[in-house]
Amino acid sequence: MVPAGPRTKVPAGAGTKVPKGRCDMRPSSDIYQQLITTSHDVVCEVSAWMGPGEYTPYRLLAARVPVTSGTIQYDDTATLRRRLNITVPIRDPENATNWDPQGDPAHPLAVFGQQLNVRIGLTLPNGEVELFNHGWYLISEWSVDELERTVSVTAVDVAQRIVDERLMIARGPWSTAKTYAAEFRLMASVVRTDPYVDPRLSITKKVNPATIWERDRAKNLDDLCTAWPGRWFIDDEGRPHAAPPLPEVTPTTRPDVDLVSGARGTVVNRARTGTRERLYNTVVAIGKTGDELSSRPPWVSKSIETPGSPIHPQGPYGYKPRFYQSDLLTTSKQCMDAAKALLPKVAAIGRTEPINVLPDYRVELGDVARVRTDGGDFTGHVTAITLPLTADGGHMQVTLANVPDTPEEN
Repeated sequence: MVPAGPRTKVPAGAGTKVPKGRCDMRPSSDIYQQLITTSHDVVCEVSAWMGPGEYTPYRLLAARVPVTSGTIQYDDTATLRRRLNITVPIRDPENATNWDPQGDPAHPLAVFGQQLNVRIGLTLPNGEVELFNHGWYLISEWSVDELERTVSVTAVDVAQRIVDERLMIARGPWSTAKTYAAEFRLMASVVRTDPYVDPRLSITKKVNPATIWERDRAKNLDDLCTAWPGRWFIDDEGRPHAAPPLPEVTPTTRPDVDLVSGARGTVVNRARTGTRERLYNTVVAIGKTGDELSSRPPWVSKSIETPGSPIHPQGPYGYKPRFYQSDLLTTSKQCMDAAKALLPKVAAIGRTEPINVLPDYRVELGDVARVRTDGGDFTGHVTAITLPLTADGGHMQVTLANVPDTPEEN
């Protein structure tokens, strides 16, 4: 069950957000957009909880952690997609609470399953506070500086539970899990919050019974979602979440957020990069037969066929194949379907732009953003965010890319 309090509170003036495969920013009040480009008070609320056990629910340890500085780093290419760093005083000047966790496994900042929930926003002209839930973080490390009289805390995505709790042995699918959706729920259940499967995914698709899962749960979830096809992550509610792949982005894609320069804009600085790395023109998809006596698994090769493409395999770019293997593919048709689905992603002539902007607490990974400056327009998915938690923390950095992330080659 989801704990009451900070986890379930809806921001002032905001509607309830329905989970979506494509993000549409965190909901906000109408006046919020006007305030982020003007002077305003930043409000950050961090609460500490003992995370759920096998038979125990969430338990509140501290309703308020006195953060003096901190950042959240989001990265859509990582298994642990969010990381929190905060600094707090050893002794709270308001109530003399001791925030040094030494010797106390039940301390709110200890590393024995304690989690932090972060909500950040601003004060509205009417005095109300509009806060946005930025998720749950498993405390992984703390350090005390007695000279500075501070405690530094690092906390990570609760997907760390999936990384930590590996399978005891390599094994096949669970006997009770006959579908991708059921297998996802069982594989991700170690987070101990109810996994969510987006109904737009193929709920009835069957898992190949000859599949052998490795001990690494995170890799198994990657393989499962790639073959589904879909993607997985831990959402702001702390749940394992299976969703459809992010759609391709073109210059005409409607953005969720506009990042513009100028007097009323939010863009402070902008950069651009281009790379040959991970730019392929062929996909070789290899499956697995259910017949153990068969010596040759199904496989196909699919290449770019567009005449004049700058990365055509017969042109000056050369032949650069991307290999993809999955036990979940059992026929040549399934291999071809997987290759066709993967080729547009790995063969997209991509572009990445890190942009420094004024903090906007609505933006989340997967949002479609359009940047408009004197350097021209560019539209891409938000793939990384560095968000300061305090007013003196500087600008927010948002990285846009027009190529969806793809799993590492196997």
